[in-house]
Amino acid sequence: MSREIIQSLFTLTGVEGLILANPKSRPYFLGIESVLDQTKQMLTQGVLQVIQNIPETFDIFTFHFDSNDVFVYKLAQSTVLIIVTSSALSVPEFQQIMGKIRQLLVSDPYNTIGTLKLLMGSTSQSHSQPNLGVVTSPSGAIPVAVSAPVASTHQIKDILTQLNHLSKFTTQYLGKMVVVNYWKASRPQSALVAEFEVDRQAQFTHPRPNTGCSEEQQLEIKAWTRAYLQRCQQVIRNFPEIVQQECAKAHPIDLIL
Repeated sequence: MSREIIQSLFTLTGVEGLILANPKSRPYFLGIESVLDQTKQMLTQGVLQVIQNIPETFDIFTFHFDSNDVFVYKLAQSTVLIIVTSSALSVPEFQQIMGKIRQLLVSDPYNTIGTLKLLMGSTSQSHSQPNLGVVTSPSGAIPVAVSAPVASTHQIKDILTQLNHLSKFTTQYLGKMVVVNYWKASRPQSALVAEFEVDRQAQFTHPRPNTGCSEEQQLEIKAWTRAYLQRCQQVIRNFPEIVQQECAKAHPIDLIL
């Protein structure tokens, strides 16, 4: 699954090139190979400079040069992923894919970064070449700006309603104690997900139910729900299908599945 998700980023229209860099190892490049013959050393230095100048309090940055927008994502293991995009990029689709990739990085950082390296090292050049002149600017500085927050499409209370509906439905099959344990055991390492509490009655609460939930945060909830259903499936065969067919009849669960 992780391979397919990462490949969907590589083939997304508007993604011109990628750089995966870590201060302790060589950078990986995709889609910009023809530039490397003349400027590989300078490009590598620019990448490392980006890593050194990223503040600890932020994990996503964007900057613009020429006709390209560049996204810088802080990953696990002191690694950054730099994505060069063009105006042809579908931003909603891009955000959805990156949300999935970041969720993979939360649940399994070692293997996800390994898959990125493997695919970037084995994928042939298939995109046009962006202008990377920004790396060779006299000042050596790369203008970096914090990206604007993703607009909220739903509120936490909407997520709570659907989680509680699903939780109540599954207690009919597994009992409250098992349901509570499965929710806790499948909880990913996520700041957002950590704010959701599950009591002994298998009911969800959140300290700020009226706050917005972005598309990326919603993807984190969906990853949690799917991991939970996979645990349930170990006891009840085809349980995800049962949920889709029966649980969704009484109440929508589209925000969490």
